[in-house]
This record gives sequence, C-alpha cells and structure tokens, in this order.
Amino acid sequence: MSVRDTSHEAYEYVRKRGITGAQSVRLGQVLYSRPLLTRQELSRASGVAINAVCGRVNELIKAHFIQECGKRPCRITGRTAYVLNIRRPLPKQEQLL
Repeated sequence: MSVRDTSHEAYEYVRKRGITGAQSVRLGQVLYSRPLLTRQELSRASGVAINAVCGRVNELIKAHFIQECGKRPCRITGRTAYVLNIRRPLPKQEQLL
C-alpha cells in the first residue's frame, strides 16, 4: 500500500464518519496512520498549529471520533501528556450491551 493509498483510505474513514473541516480531517488522517500521538506531536506531524489542534481535538473527542488513551512523556516537550487515538467501532456484541 502506497502513501497515497493510505492517505486516501484515512480520508474516506474520516469523511464517512461525518467529520468535516480541513483541520479536523487532517488530524484524523494523521492519527489514522500514526496512532498514539500527544497533541504537540500531532501538531508537528499534521502541520496544524497547536492552538488549533487543541480546539479540533476537543471537538473530535466530543464527537466520539478520537479518544485519550493514557499518558506518556511527549517526544517534543518531555512532559507527561495524554496520547490520542482514533476510536474504533465496538464489536457487535459490545454494541448490544
């Protein structure tokens, strides 16, 4: 699978879930291909300014598109920070509970 294929697959994953806005789509694409990033790491990887990343991440968390998955030291700041990941759909038996 090429980078272009992965990027297109990530875009379709984000688009089909109703996430709109260029920044939100870009953040979703990056997290799809590179999970478990801190907000600072996501900012650097996506090219989206940190102040915009924080706002978009909060929106995406509220929309249940991404989630915080524990903490670890950030590779950029060295501080302990939450890591983010795409929220995957639950298996069917868990959805019924």
